Formats: sequence, C-alpha cells, structure tokens
Amino acid sequence: MRRWSPFRIRTLLGFLLSLVLLACSVPQEKKALLHGDPPLTPIPSQPVGSVPGPTTPVPSPSVSLCPAVSPEWQCGENQVLRIRTCMPSAYHKVAWACYEDLAYGFALEYPAEWKWTISMDTRLRSDVKIAKRHEFRGVEGALEIDIWAPPDPDLARWLRKHQEATGPDLIRITEPNAKVGGYPAVAFVMDDVQNPSPMLTVYVSNGQYVYRLWFTLYCDPAGLPILRQILDTFRFSARAVPAEIPEDVWQEVQRAFGPPRCAPPPPTPGPAPTPRPVVLPSAEEVQQWTANWKAFEDAELGVRFRYPPEYEIRIQSISARRVGVSIDRPQGEGREIFVEMLLFRLEKEDPQLRMPEGLEAWVRELPEDENPIPGGGPIRVVEEIWLGGRPAFVIQKPLWPGDPPNLQSVIVVGRERLVWVALASPLAMSPEQVEQLWPLQMAFLTTLEVTR
Repeated sequence: MRRWSPFRIRTLLGFLLSLVLLACSVPQEKKALLHGDPPLTPIPSQPVGSVPGPTTPVPSPSVSLCPAVSPEWQCGENQVLRIRTCMPSAYHKVAWACYEDLAYGFALEYPAEWKWTISMDTRLRSDVKIAKRHEFRGVEGALEIDIWAPPDPDLARWLRKHQEATGPDLIRITEPNAKVGGYPAVAFVMDDVQNPSPMLTVYVSNGQYVYRLWFTLYCDPAGLPILRQILDTFRFSARAVPAEIPEDVWQEVQRAFGPPRCAPPPPTPGPAPTPRPVVLPSAEEVQQWTANWKAFEDAELGVRFRYPPEYEIRIQSISARRVGVSIDRPQGEGREIFVEMLLFRLEKEDPQLRMPEGLEAWVRELPEDENPIPGGGPIRVVEEIWLGGRPAFVIQKPLWPGDPPNLQSVIVVGRERLVWVALASPLAMSPEQVEQLWPLQMAFLTTLEVTR
C-alpha cells in the first residue's frame, strides 16, 4: 500500500475536522501561496484571496516581537501579509531567524535555512474555519501553525467542543498540561503507526486566538533540539518564556524516533567491485563454441548474432524507442537467462555517443521510464572496445538505487541503434552460473553486430 506523506495526512485530518463540525459542505476558499526563502528577499505583495463572512480585526502591536533593527539582523516587513522577518547578518553567529505575524500577535525563531509559506489566510472569525496557516519546512522536520479566531477562545472549552465532534484520536487531551509562550497549553503526540514520522501537537490560546503547532520530525535526531528551541521561542511578547512540556510527552517523542517508524540508517555501501575483464575469445575458440549455434537477424531491430540452440528468443516492445530481447529457456517455474539486451532506437547518429563522457551523459538524461538503471543512477565506463566494427563500451551500473556501480554490461553504439547487453554477475546469480555463462557470453559478443 502506498504511504502518504505526513503533510498530506495532516491536511486530510484538518479537512475532516472542519467537515464534521460544519455537518454540511463548505465552499472551497481561494488560497494564495506566498513563499519566503532565505536569505531575506523582498516579499511579493500578492493580495490574498478574499472570502465572504466576518473577518478578524488586524491589530497593530506597539512592540515588535522580533529583534529590533541592528547590524546583527536584516529585518523586513510586508504590510499586505502582515508579517515581519529578521534574518541574521552574514557575520552573525546565530543561525536562527525570527518570524512575526503582525496580525495575530505571535513570533517564533526557526532555523534560518528553513523555508516558510503562508498557505491559507481567510481572516475569518469562526470556531471551525482556520483563519490563517503558516508552514515551515527544513531537512530536519516541518512545522504547521494553524490559527483560529473563535468567539470563545477559552482553550479547554474550545478543545472539548472539537473532541466531541471528532472523537479522541485527533484531540487526546482537553485540559491544559503544558505552557507555551507563558500561556496554558495542551501537548500530546499523534501516535499513528501508518505515519513514518513522529508528530507532536501543541494547542495554546492567548485569550484572543487559538494556535495549533503541529510538528513533523523526519527521523533525524537533529530535529529534537530544533523542536525544543522553536517551542521555547514561540511568544506573544518581546520576551520569550521557555516552554513547559511534560516529560512523558518528550519521552513519547523520543520513542517515536525508534523502530518501527524510524529504522536505523542503512549501511554505507562499499566500494564498487573491480570489473571483470572482457576478454574476447580467439577466432578458433569462437568457432569451437558457436559451431552448432543458431543464427538470428532482424533488419528492423538492426541486430545480427548467434546463440545456443537450447535457448529461445523472446522480443518485447517496451516503448516507442526501446525493445527488450531476452535469450533464455524454461527452468522450473521460471526462466534461465543466457543474455538480456535492450535495443534503443536513436533519432539520428550521434558522434557524442562514441565517447565515454557522451555516453554517460546520454544515460543520465534518459527519462525515468526509459532508463534501465533503478533510480536513474550513473554508469561508469571502464573500458572501450570494438564489436562487429562498431564502438562499444564496458560499463558498470548500480543494482539498486543508492548502490555504487556494480553490475557489468556492454553497450554497442550503431548509427540508428544502441544495444545494451547485460553480463553475468555474482550480484544477480550464483558464482557457479557466472563461471559457466561468462565464456559463452564472450563468444556471443564476438558474433553480435549492430546493422543499423
């Protein structure tokens, strides 16, 4: 089953929360995505989509919650979005930025390299509909801040109303068990075994608005101290008050970093194996090996070769410009492979493909559905040879995404065709099979001709 990303899961949960409370369909609101990327640049003055209904007042705080302008900070304010951001100067040692919402009266500090987005700004006063949503994302984790402007901003009463409508899964606790920004708050961990990332939920009300801080951590232990510092700097006044989160909640977050959600990192892949030399047999040896082999030629495919008579040829059209050719035979419930090839149709003769750098670049630029390498990994040309009067290259390619190049193949370049021949490898079959097939495959290569 395909797993959804944490952000998609949370977005669906938020939508279901609103749907249950409204008990009727809600017109989709026009949204404006407004992005902020470090370093600080002028924020685009794009108007936010308006929606019908009462709107929240837009207060103008008399005291800035972020640092005052100084040589250590570069601050900017956007009157349309009603936000203020302060980035550390290049020579300032602090690697954290400050973000302030001038309309809803809060500020926080976040890693300067993270990116922020305002993904919703309805400005509605409602128990149900979100008035504004801020999103912050970085390599260590992500944070969403949802803001409600309810008629009754008492946190416990508001949470009980939501819990009655949605059940205990989304809102585990309704009575304050923490403090954030100096105000009573509710903190708990969303424990969903289908979610590969731990999620910490914090609700807090400053007596005017209700704020939900929804943290997603990407199984990176570096995200935990970042989460703590964001909570400690989340504030409603110029002076930050350290957050008070119950120890059992932090223990749940710590456990969420372990299995089964967060598996240990995979072992570092070893160096690429030494390629086995492609040594073509002499004419006498080829005659000896191939005396009773069958001949195959197809003018449209543009190939000619000989193969052992006990094997069969199966041709499969994979795409408009790629054809698979398998030389194999039945073996139990499967097939025993002698040689597998991919034939690519070239639009025109490309002299760059006759050089290792040009061939490597061509493979890198193949579309994902055309690339025979899992994950589109790189190839490594290890030797240049000639086959049937055509330039050919011995290459190595990864067996799995993230592996070093470790499987050998031979690529033969024609005028209108490129033929990719997979060679026997102990990574894909037993050593005994490799030793048996290798001399036969070398003899096969000497008979292979690309005729187009």
